[in-house]
Amino acid sequence: MTASTPVVIALTVGAVAAILLLAWLVWGLRRAVSGTSRRPGVAVEDVATRGGATRAPLQSIRGIGPATEERLREQGIQSVEDLANLDFEAFEELRTAIGRRPEQVSWIADARRLSGTNQQTPEIE
Repeated sequence: MTASTPVVIALTVGAVAAILLLAWLVWGLRRAVSGTSRRPGVAVEDVATRGGATRAPLQSIRGIGPATEERLREQGIQSVEDLANLDFEAFEELRTAIGRRPEQVSWIADARRLSGTNQQTPEIE
């Protein structure tokens, strides 16, 4: 084994990790753009046409699972409609209270599609 072998191995591992990260990001972006929900095969639009906010569970929004739904309920968000009606400041406070994650930026848009709310979605950073 030469002195350059560890360098080659490290570069190879780094390149593979970068490719996997890029693939994961593209996959997430495709899901966000397509409007699919957290559950495979169920689109946000499909849930909206079956009854709107009162029938759509919080978990129908991509990125909201049982634990996150519980944290949302602790913060007073009981329905998709509650989430859809949040303004930018309230949403930022909510994200801070439950822990900030990148997928949260699409929650309001998904909630507004599910509830039929036609408010303009604020820019979330």
